[in-house]
Amino acid sequence: MDAPHPAGLPPAIQPDPLLYPEVAAANGSWVASLRHAAADMHVDLGTVRAPESATDSWRLIVASVHASRGSFDVTLGQQERAFGIRMWWTGVGEAACGRTTELQTVVNIAHAWQVGTSVAELRTRWPFLKIDELTLAHERGEAVAFKWQLVRNAPDRLIDHDIVEALSVSLG
Repeated sequence: MDAPHPAGLPPAIQPDPLLYPEVAAANGSWVASLRHAAADMHVDLGTVRAPESATDSWRLIVASVHASRGSFDVTLGQQERAFGIRMWWTGVGEAACGRTTELQTVVNIAHAWQVGTSVAELRTRWPFLKIDELTLAHERGEAVAFKWQLVRNAPDRLIDHDIVEALSVSLG
């Protein structure tokens, strides 16, 4: 399926039908394929969409699932079957990322993110997800203390520890 594209820009990247037969079965639509997989699993992912920019050459291989705390984006690999996952937490930034070859795993993680499963639980259930300690601190409500500890642990050549400790005491 050749997607129309603005003059002078490369055509949109198409998923390889040999790597992604489920996308080929959905007339080349990764978004439709993700919706179908979720429906087959009896999972409601709500709004699933592709990026809206007409000039985005990746638009056919990226799908986003809306969640109240942020978004869940999935990109298809081009050289091998791989679903690249990124979860964005509003006000925090990237909450988690990882890769899997299983579409059902993508649906399960998207649904868990959508219904508010903690990032700690996501990491326990899907150990391939990369979740940094700052994200976990945000979840526990300890982000400020965590960041202060990072500053305190910085090498002497980068900060003046006396000033940091004085500021820490004055802020209580």
